[in-house]
Amino acid sequence: MHAEMRKVRVLLEEARRPEPGDVRYSELVRAMRETVRDKAFTTAELVEYAGLVPALREAIVAAVGALNPRRIGKLLRRIEGHDFDGVNIIRIGADSSGVVWGVRVSRVSNPQTRTAFA
Repeated sequence: MHAEMRKVRVLLEEARRPEPGDVRYSELVRAMRETVRDKAFTTAELVEYAGLVPALREAIVAAVGALNPRRIGKLLRRIEGHDFDGVNIIRIGADSSGVVWGVRVSRVSNPQTRTAFA
């Protein structure tokens, strides 16, 4: 029974990891970088930006399926810390609106978590 539970945990953990070659995530991170630059944001604010920036809206819908802040937040948690061609999504903190995110351009990318833009 314990061995089966460990297998389930491993499968769930693997399902949470972003696929390195998944272009949807690369496109989303790129669109986020171009839109928010160095500003902190919540997922609700990201949805507001998406209403103004068609490329961001398209990238979110391709990666998440809808402009839904909760679903976007779940995806950001999954890809948090992964390197997308020198760009990372980071959790800055939380406030009354929820989790505050940021986009960080790293000087040196980590080859173990690196995902190249297509």
